[in-house]
Amino acid sequence: MASVFMEMGLHAHDPGVPASFSEFRRWRPPDVGIYKLNIGICMRSNSMQAGLGFLIRDGQGFVVAAMQQQVARCEDKLQLQALVVLTAVQFAFDVGLRYLDIELTFSNLLSLLNSDGSCLAPIGTLVDDILCVKQLFHFCQFSFTKILCNKAALALASEALSSSFSQVWLEDCPPCIVTLVQSDLGD
Repeated sequence: MASVFMEMGLHAHDPGVPASFSEFRRWRPPDVGIYKLNIGICMRSNSMQAGLGFLIRDGQGFVVAAMQQQVARCEDKLQLQALVVLTAVQFAFDVGLRYLDIELTFSNLLSLLNSDGSCLAPIGTLVDDILCVKQLFHFCQFSFTKILCNKAALALASEALSSSFSQVWLEDCPPCIVTLVQSDLGD
């Protein structure tokens, strides 16, 4: 139960105030003027491919850009995560966004990206590359989100495994995730 509690990101609260668990299960829009990038990775045990889904939404929750693609899967999970984040950040920059909140479900990578000083991990060069691209933005931050709040990007990544083509949507929501995006916008 303790690990479930930690994964949900819940904290101790005032016993006089009832806890609201629904706020921990839904995607939250970014502040006005900021775009939120969510990243999904989907892997099947019997495949050497990984599906990627990138979803960028504005402060109202509307899809500004999305991308799905397949990549060769590498054995090092942290390395794959770093490669995917680098690709996603470059995608956001390429579509012209300069104010970005990047939500990650990868806590180990997030720690490396948010630490001060040089990264001495085996993926240090990839971390440095991500941070180099980050400097091109006017505002760019990395934050943690629970998988429960990342359903649309994960669904997009899952769809990528069933297609051999990369697809990009600009100012349009991919049809396969419309209901998930709409449910994120509901109260």
